[in-house]
Amino acid sequence: MSCFFCSAENVTVCADCKTQGCPDHLTLHNKGGKCMPWRVGNVEGAGRGLFASRNITAGEVVLKDWAVVEGPLPDGGDGVCIVCLGDDDVARCSKCTLPLCKSRHRGCVNQHKRECDVFVEKDDAGEVSRDNLYTIVAVIRLLWEMERDPSMRSMLEPLMDHKEQFRNDENKKQVIKFLVKRNHDEDHILRAIGILQTNGVTSHSTGGVARGHGLYPVFSITNHNCVANTRHGMKDDAFCLVAVVDIKMDAEISTCYKSSSLGSIVRRPPFRQLWNFDCTCARCSDPTELGTNASAIKCQGCTGHYLPTNSLDYAAEWRCDKCSKTLTADQAKEKTEKVQNICGKGGGSIDDLERTLYEILEHVHSRHYLAMQIKRMLMLMYGNCPTHRLDSMSKKDLKRKADLCKEYITIFNILEPGLTKWKGRVCEELARALVKLEGKNNVDVLRLVGEAGKCRRLDSQQEQA
Repeated sequence: MSCFFCSAENVTVCADCKTQGCPDHLTLHNKGGKCMPWRVGNVEGAGRGLFASRNITAGEVVLKDWAVVEGPLPDGGDGVCIVCLGDDDVARCSKCTLPLCKSRHRGCVNQHKRECDVFVEKDDAGEVSRDNLYTIVAVIRLLWEMERDPSMRSMLEPLMDHKEQFRNDENKKQVIKFLVKRNHDEDHILRAIGILQTNGVTSHSTGGVARGHGLYPVFSITNHNCVANTRHGMKDDAFCLVAVVDIKMDAEISTCYKSSSLGSIVRRPPFRQLWNFDCTCARCSDPTELGTNASAIKCQGCTGHYLPTNSLDYAAEWRCDKCSKTLTADQAKEKTEKVQNICGKGGGSIDDLERTLYEILEHVHSRHYLAMQIKRMLMLMYGNCPTHRLDSMSKKDLKRKADLCKEYITIFNILEPGLTKWKGRVCEELARALVKLEGKNNVDVLRLVGEAGKCRRLDSQQEQA
């Protein structure tokens, strides 16, 4: 018998589900009041990972985790408190100038005092960029937490930090210099920077703008897959993983680090740049991205499309699937960037978006990720904007909306299957269009409404609000 988390042999047994855990880790199994269906195991080539300890049903909460530390992000601006990450009655601290709640009843002023003392101690905070001040807040919080709690330090010990790549980074040098002056060990600073950079995730966002990031010790073990079997979000103060498909016992539990809406040509490079690995999942290994052609570029010499000859090699040439003409990897990137620029220059009305879509389809596959992004905007705008209200739309426009919804569902059922965030909204939009087109509910509409309901029930309290 060994611990479900660390494989130690000195174990006790959970009274409710018979999971075996050591004294240090058994509480992780039912933290939050319910036994969680995961265990830690080894993944070839990826270190540790989370695995299902029993069969898991789509919609089940797989994991609840709480942040070791949270830090503010500069994108939130000076209107977001660096302690509670709220935006109600915030002003700059009179000493260190970082934004803070004015009201004392929240306790933000008292909690900030120790950090503030660090910033004003040497009178050199003005030499540090605003972004780096925010980084320093998160780093010192983590350093203090590891000093305070040996068990937490032990839990974080296996996490990768890739700290050597930050040693010569100019921004990180500024952070290191600032904290070394305050008697922190350089290796400990680098370790903290590396852990946060490699394992931290956005913990608070409003209107698509990230306000805070947190370090969640168990979630940090979860490995990436571009076609993940969970989705994540906040519920109350917990970071949750929820199964979007059924997960069989002993199957690996996965999450997605980058949006599935991006084609491999732009989705894959950040894995190496930010997390120091190259994804080799089924989608990344397939030049067609599971048949969706999400990065395919139109050949100007025939009706074919350029695809990478080896989708796992960043430098591989691209070849037309009809005439066999080739592009270099750099040329493929340039053509993709050209289409991105066309998208960026287009207007935001339905007519503008339709014109932009028509233009970019001269350069990319009809299901290229940039084309699908525009189609998503169109799908949501038809029936929901002043120029195209659902009650007054023509049959032609209603059919256009329905066709866009159906195509989106077809593609993203492949790329992001299950009870996902996008699916609830798109199923609702398609149901609305079909009711208007056919003048009544039918089996398809009822099925779509039911599917949307399943997806919406998984939305966190924050998302529903």
